[in-house]
Amino acid sequence: MMLRLRRPAALLATGILATAALGACGGTDKDSDAQGSSEQTTAEDNGGSGSDSGGSGGGASDGGGASDGGASGGSDASDSGGSGGSGKAVSSQPAADADLREVTFPVDAQKAVDTATAKAGDGTVHAIELEHDTRDDAWQYDVKVLSGSTDHTVTIDAVSGKVVDTEKERTDDREKGVDLKDPMTFDQALDAASKKADGPLRSWKLEWDDDHRAYQFDIGPEHETPEVIVDVDSGTAQRED
Repeated sequence: MMLRLRRPAALLATGILATAALGACGGTDKDSDAQGSSEQTTAEDNGGSGSDSGGSGGGASDGGGASDGGASGGSDASDSGGSGGSGKAVSSQPAADADLREVTFPVDAQKAVDTATAKAGDGTVHAIELEHDTRDDAWQYDVKVLSGSTDHTVTIDAVSGKVVDTEKERTDDREKGVDLKDPMTFDQALDAASKKADGPLRSWKLEWDDDHRAYQFDIGPEHETPEVIVDVDSGTAQRED
């Protein structure tokens, strides 16, 4: 009796163990398949995304644009400076006879415009000038902003960035705005002017006047400085002694 009872029990135990083993094997295969499928999907997704970002990277490089823009971006930095962006940075007022090609002020032209419009309020910026003021013995920007019927002239120290003076006058003029980068950048205008006159850059101005927008550059010896006018719309340069 004991043998008959043990044998079926042993067979039953063996059957349970075999079933468990098969179940375990089957579960492992399914888990493996699921994991493999998941890894393949992730790899494909990542590959697609890599290829997409690679495409956008290519766009960035096509934006050779980026490299070209890099060159123009460098140019823009000095254009907005409008004070010889490639020159030596100064932290104090340079000499009155400084060559503006060799000087980079802490406050560039665009910052001066921003300061002036913050002071005067929204309006049309129709002139900006950088020159040495003998009374204050300092290099200063004069920015003109037409707001409604009031024309504001805001004077800004090119080193400290402080507003030195403001003037207001009533006017019926309808001035048009000027832009330091469009349709001609500061560097482009200075290059055109430099073909008409040699020597240090003494001062410059960009303004709307007589129905046209133009840069004025004073280039040459300190006491005999010719003025070169560069029309920003036509790109023509004319020297006036």
